[in-house]
Amino acid sequence: MSERELLEQRLRAFYRVAGLTWSGCINDQVSDVFYRMIREAALCSHAMDFVPRPPGGRASMVWLATQLAKMGQNQLDDRLYFACVRKAALSYKTEMMMACIL
Repeated sequence: MSERELLEQRLRAFYRVAGLTWSGCINDQVSDVFYRMIREAALCSHAMDFVPRPPGGRASMVWLATQLAKMGQNQLDDRLYFACVRKAALSYKTEMMMACIL
């Protein structure tokens, strides 16, 4: 598989996760913008790891200890949150279109 095909495959997967479709071109400028999109989504997801999940009932010390442990565990995962991927895809929409034109 060539680099262009691999890039297109990853672009389509990224946009699919965001609930969007990719139908643009593939070139070096698109690759640069895509790198910035992934970086933004990763930074956002890293920040989201520190947001505690709402308790099922009243917050307790056990809930707090569990949340702190999960925050540490989340830092070890390499996942991207849907909201972060979608925000990055929409934020870079114009840049991606311009990268195809140039």
